[in-house]
Amino acid sequence: MERDRHTRIAAFLPGAMAWALLLIASAAPAPASDMDAARVQDLLKNNSCVNCHVNHEDDEARAPTQNIHMDVHIRKGLACHDCHGGDPGSDDEDVAMDPDRGWLSPPERSEIPEFCGRCHSDPEYMRVWNPGMPVDQVEKYWTSRHGQKLRMGDETVAICTDCHDVHNIRPSDDRKSTVHPINLPETCGACHADPKYMAGTGLPTNQLRLFRESVHGRALLEKGEIGSPSCNDCHGNHGAVPPDVSSLSRVCGLCHVQNLEYFLGSVHADAYAEEEIPECEACHGNHDIAKPDDTMLDVDGESICLDCHDEDDGTSGVETAAAMFATLTELAERHDLAEASLREVEIKGMPVTDALFDLSGARQHLIKARTRVHSFDEDEVLEDTRAGLELVESAEVAGASARERLRFRRNGLALSTLILTVLVIGLALKIRQIEAPQ
Repeated sequence: MERDRHTRIAAFLPGAMAWALLLIASAAPAPASDMDAARVQDLLKNNSCVNCHVNHEDDEARAPTQNIHMDVHIRKGLACHDCHGGDPGSDDEDVAMDPDRGWLSPPERSEIPEFCGRCHSDPEYMRVWNPGMPVDQVEKYWTSRHGQKLRMGDETVAICTDCHDVHNIRPSDDRKSTVHPINLPETCGACHADPKYMAGTGLPTNQLRLFRESVHGRALLEKGEIGSPSCNDCHGNHGAVPPDVSSLSRVCGLCHVQNLEYFLGSVHADAYAEEEIPECEACHGNHDIAKPDDTMLDVDGESICLDCHDEDDGTSGVETAAAMFATLTELAERHDLAEASLREVEIKGMPVTDALFDLSGARQHLIKARTRVHSFDEDEVLEDTRAGLELVESAEVAGASARERLRFRRNGLALSTLILTVLVIGLALKIRQIEAPQ
């Protein structure tokens, strides 16, 4: 497989990465690095791994040199032998790759996690290079679905180099990193969106397409809002597992805290648990989450409430949804009309700052009321919409008063203009009379 080929190259050709950096240091802009170009050259100038692999006749042997100058390990001052062992000071291949000098044979694919973990699982070692980095990544990996299947002999699952690359490993906050939030969906999708690769797993391959179209995907991929969730925010990264029914609301609740609190106190929480209904997903979906709006409660339309409730099921679900939809719609529509009216008179010079402030408060009540929908309690939603409507009414009164004052000013201006016009005409006639011949 292509992935196996890259892994073998990565292990067999360690020196190419360092020499590539040495060659391009003077031609390319210096990257944001812990080492300057002079220190990089000093690190690599007598490295036999570099001298051998950078001039290798095999294109595959030179391939890892393409972007290795940005690799985080090189930028920290770690060279080929820090990962692959051997003697970089000898030009004799047998000596340079002597196991007695620490040379490690190319690891098998199944050995890659522990190979990386030799450093990344060592607290003392990692404290020197990056004290803030966790050292439990490998331990978490073995708990993940990937790690579990790898231990069962399935070598098609993702390993470290599939997600982080091999010799172009960049920090996660680097926009070109394969694990940067904006790039992560494509990284995961390299496997999970490939029907041929995923054949036999029983997993769908449309997650990436659905995510791109979702409210989360559009915010992340189109607007560049990196605070929006990417794959790892819901599934984890090194310990990646699919959320199950009992944990799904807690996963969503990592971001949507208030929604979770209201849901856990609602009548649906116990019912969902008893029926093994997947909580948030039942209403919102998972990868294809659409932007929620009030019409989700519109039982006269295509309300999601009708998926479980109907008017003849003997419950109050439909009535509750209808009541919440009605009060939310009233507040939203009156808020928007009042704001449009106030903005209009504001543009014409009328001071309406206080009224607009009231509207901002009404908007906050609307947001809170929409959140409290997850309590599935009509009274809780009404508590906020009523408070919001009171503020809207205050703004409406202020808006009407501003319009009346504007009308008075316009009428006064029109009357003043008329009087001045009559005076000017009269003055002109008088001047003509005086200047006319006797």
